[in-house]
Amino acid sequence: MIDLLDVQHRYMEPHRFYHNLIHVAKMFETAKLNNIPLSIEQELAIWYHDVIYQVKRGEFSNEELSARYAIEKIFHYCANAHIENYKRDERIEKVATIIRDTENEIPTIEESKVVIDLDLWGLGTYEYQKNSILIEKEFTTVMTIDEFKSGRKKWLQLFLARDTIFVSKYANDTLEYNAVEQLSNDLDKLIEEGY
Repeated sequence: MIDLLDVQHRYMEPHRFYHNLIHVAKMFETAKLNNIPLSIEQELAIWYHDVIYQVKRGEFSNEELSARYAIEKIFHYCANAHIENYKRDERIEKVATIIRDTENEIPTIEESKVVIDLDLWGLGTYEYQKNSILIEKEFTTVMTIDEFKSGRKKWLQLFLARDTIFVSKYANDTLEYNAVEQLSNDLDKLIEEGY
């Protein structure tokens, strides 16, 4: 159900420093290392959740466009494979819902929780700083460092205002403390810098 060449091409776009194939592979690797079972819908959502990624968004979010793209590609695959009635199958809509839920990292269905936490996993690990630098590189391809830091401050405040950063049992107990500490430290630095 995945056109790997197409997906690979999209994740290798030159403006992607963080939202690339390494990020996708890391999500699958993290699930495997932590014995987190994934359904086919969750696996498809991971593959497609950032397939469309532009730093400056247009009318629709990257996640909305990625969800629409996933639906189109899965429908196309099913039609070519002569899988009858798949268009009416709620599993395709579930994939799209999981992808859409990664926009604000808030689950609207149970299956989104694990994918959201795999997407955010690096917030609670030693990779946080490296990932932050890569995300900054992405954003500063289209905006100034001051614009990025102002936006980053708002994002940090938004996440720190949540009841919990992580939403699944797999991540909450083990990563929550580290994530809060790292996000808080970054926010403190930005405030000290006058943002």
